Amino acid sequence: MKDKVPAAKEVLDQYKDYGPGYGWHAQNTIVDWKGQRIIHYPKDADFPNDGGTNNINQGKQQVVLGFKPKDFGDLTLEEALKKKEFEAYIKNLTGLRDPTILIQIGNYFQFPTRIWVPDNSSKAKHTTSAWLGCLSNNLFNFDALNLLDNNYAARGVRRP
Repeated sequence: MKDKVPAAKEVLDQYKDYGPGYGWHAQNTIVDWKGQRIIHYPKDADFPNDGGTNNINQGKQQVVLGFKPKDFGDLTLEEALKKKEFEAYIKNLTGLRDPTILIQIGNYFQFPTRIWVPDNSSKAKHTTSAWLGCLSNNLFNFDALNLLDNNYAARGVRRP
């Protein structure tokens, strides 16, 4: 694929480990584990800690989707998609109707695709950021387990 579609290679390579142990894309999404909500285009008030006062995502339409963290865990994407509630969560988190495309992207990097959630996610009480990319431990993964004070947390997306 990468030889046949140069534009696809350019997009995919932004997720490659570019040196410090990761290549990544911090989504404009947070997960409120206490309220069991995925929040796309979060606003200032959605950041309970390390929040914003900069009119984050002002003018963007916010999308809030609920989920039930039943049988969640740190799994391969293939395993996670076999669990009904986990599959619904993954689809809502990524916005993908068919998230198996992420398995194909992992194959592009010759890494397994994994999803990570907070330990004991059914009882988690914090808000986390969403993240996608390669890690130095030979994984292509996406997760929602980094606290908002972590460097991986996004506060809105700048458009050119």
